[in-house]
Amino acid sequence: METLLKPIPNVFPTEVDRDENSPEVSDTTWATWTDRDGEHRLKAKLNRIIDRETVELEDGKGILHRVPLNTLSDRHIIMAVMMHESQLEAASAPK
Repeated sequence: METLLKPIPNVFPTEVDRDENSPEVSDTTWATWTDRDGEHRLKAKLNRIIDRETVELEDGKGILHRVPLNTLSDRHIIMAVMMHESQLEAASAPK
């Protein structure tokens, strides 16, 4: 787990207790997410994008961080959208 020197602005951590088989828990890879200025980092996995404006990231302790999408670096905005689209495709695929 990476320790942040400065907290990411507008992040609202929420502790959750989720079942491993919950459909909201993604099997995506972990990434170090960076803000637009490159000053703040968070090692987490993408859970979902909420209302096309907020990214919900889950850190190694299971704490959810809701971050405004437009505060991420350009490359992480693109990565979040692509990962979210992959999650939606996987969820809608017949099993």
